[in-house]
Amino acid sequence: MERGYINITENDKHDFIVNAKLINGTLWLSKYQMATLFNVYTKTIESLLRSVFKVGLLKEKEVSQLHPFTNNGHKSEMVLYNFEVVVLVGFRVASLEASAFRNWFITSFHECTKLKNMMKAGATTMSIDDLKTVFTVSLN
Repeated sequence: MERGYINITENDKHDFIVNAKLINGTLWLSKYQMATLFNVYTKTIESLLRSVFKVGLLKEKEVSQLHPFTNNGHKSEMVLYNFEVVVLVGFRVASLEASAFRNWFITSFHECTKLKNMMKAGATTMSIDDLKTVFTVSLN
């Protein structure tokens, strides 16, 4: 299973850079990967996930899946959560990385909407700079 990825890095100018690759419109992360992504404790992610599922914001069976893997010859499983969960958690976490994620998400959504509107309006060409803006967002 191809899971996609998302990472947040800080460059030498102290700007956060968010890079993501979604597969079929989503990606899959474990709670440990979300904790690393947002630079928080795993317990914070676990608590947020419990809350999200308890109040019914999302249904766990619809947004998670068990991923089998082998570790030192022992078969095991881990729960992976889709991009919808990552977005919801990213909007509930208080960290610099989560703030960069929120800005990236909102900017990316805006740019994709702009691209869609340009295509609806009959734009037949786009510059490389237009495409870079849509798919790579660097944030201060």
